Amino acid sequence: MSAYPSGQELTWFHRRFTRPVQQYLLQVSFACPAPATCTPYRQNTLEGPRRLEPPLWIGASNTAHLVVTNAGPGIVGLTWAWD
Repeated sequence: MSAYPSGQELTWFHRRFTRPVQQYLLQVSFACPAPATCTPYRQNTLEGPRRLEPPLWIGASNTAHLVVTNAGPGIVGLTWAWD
């Protein structure tokens, strides 16, 4: 579990895979207020374009979950915005 210092605005998180993985779970918990959108994405490389997927639902606990099967190699992440 990663935690970031309060006061720093973080608008994304990703995980890089060098080998294929069967299953990956990314859970993000937000302080109040929760962002308006939370969107999964994939990239082949850090320099490559982000391929956005449909937005995730953010639950009453201000938490979003992304489950990915048969991922990698590449990058799997979430981006979010309060606007």
